[in-house]
Amino acid sequence: MQTLYFYAPFSDTDTASTSHVANASVLSLLGMESPTGALYTGLYGTSANRKAFPYIDAIYKKQGQRCCAISVEFDFDVYPLCYTGIEEREGIVDILVGQSIVLNTLRLRPDLKSQIKSQWQSLMMANEEPITPALPKPITQTHLVDELLVHYPHTALFIYQVASPVGTLSVASVYNKNPTSVTPLLDIDGQVTLAK
Repeated sequence: MQTLYFYAPFSDTDTASTSHVANASVLSLLGMESPTGALYTGLYGTSANRKAFPYIDAIYKKQGQRCCAISVEFDFDVYPLCYTGIEEREGIVDILVGQSIVLNTLRLRPDLKSQIKSQWQSLMMANEEPITPALPKPITQTHLVDELLVHYPHTALFIYQVASPVGTLSVASVYNKNPTSVTPLLDIDGQVTLAK
């Protein structure tokens, strides 16, 4: 299982029949563009959640609402080699990063990181984007993410960093998978769902 964080608005007047809908992309709440091909884009890790929560909470407060962090689970294999492409020591066989459904640029070994960084730079030059910052460093050109994944057709979960208004955040974009559970981190009345 892989857990990502999203956010839903709520108020003290909510009842058991209230419906809370969390945005399918945390990046849009931060005023950033999301990968268009991703079904969901959430924060990756508790430190990213702690950093972004006050900012998003302030946005909801301006609208007269409160903010609830949502823990959303997706069914992904967390076997480390599927994430990193680290050499399998027993069989001395590399896991091909292009064959994995999880592309985690935060945990790639150096040679694979350089390979993806090179592809990202080529992509930005082809789109006449500035060459820096380049993957696997924090990025702002999230609209190019889908184009990068053309090189990795099996990718269902892409983990990377973005340069956001609240600093560097680790995020993950989910392709071709729906959540297995949606759990509010606060005790709020009503049903919580994740927008599609």
